Amino acid sequence: MTSLVDDDGLNDFRTRQLMQQSESAERRRRDLIEQSSDLRTPTGRILIWERLHQTRLPRNPDHGLVAVIATATRLTEDDVRAEQRLRFPDDGK
Repeated sequence: MTSLVDDDGLNDFRTRQLMQQSESAERRRRDLIEQSSDLRTPTGRILIWERLHQTRLPRNPDHGLVAVIATATRLTEDDVRAEQRLRFPDDGK
């Protein structure tokens, strides 16, 4: 009997784990669509990109990620740099 309970508990755990993985994959899929959606502001797109990649917008306007972010979000590099100026106004001095 103990093994049945253990098996049921393991099956419940596996089921929960599969559901969480599925939900996470669906969230990521939606975020990937939203990060380049014309319905989102540049700020919104960049915030989604940051969340997906677990990194922040670089402060340096010449940083290589500026082009990567622009491509992923369907923004121009100038749009990404405009966001940098909004977030880091003191860096322009």
